[in-house]
Amino acid sequence: MTRTAISMTPERNIVTSLIMDDKFIKALAPIIKPELLKASYAKEVASWALEYYNAYGEAPKQAIQDLYVEKRSSAKYDEDTAESIATFLQSLSQEYVKKNLEYSTDQAETYLKIRSLETFKENLETAIATNDATKGEALIANFSRVGKPEGEGISITSDTVSIISAYEQEEELVYSYPGALAIVTGK
Repeated sequence: MTRTAISMTPERNIVTSLIMDDKFIKALAPIIKPELLKASYAKEVASWALEYYNAYGEAPKQAIQDLYVEKRSSAKYDEDTAESIATFLQSLSQEYVKKNLEYSTDQAETYLKIRSLETFKENLETAIATNDATKGEALIANFSRVGKPEGEGISITSDTVSIISAYEQEEELVYSYPGALAIVTGK
């Protein structure tokens, strides 16, 4: 069996930015799934950063060390993963350089899209190899694209102006019936 070297730089950059940059984690939180990352340390640390963000609304920054101490005592990691996490966290402060947010999020999104497709392909090939058509079809049916949410949402508790203006808009004619049916229905 031959080993191929895999560059972990994109994952390292993503996880570092998730920990250190409030704007980056806010932009990536809706689309990142830690299980898409290849390195076991990256999966773990990314999930910690997302847990912290979901609880406190910001990137963990220096609190990641406290999370590490807490998680290390409660979780069972293999020796390699524990060592990789410790090494990564020790080098974290030296590595982080604030980058262009838009460029960084675009790079991270592209990487996550490719990883999502790779994972999908591996799972589909496994289903085909095991002759499991049901699993393969379920994978295809449940596949979802990785990407930034397209629309801007509103808060129903604080965006009262937007809500009121939506109700005040006049109705536009979406469809109409031909001939006499249009006269009867008024459309």
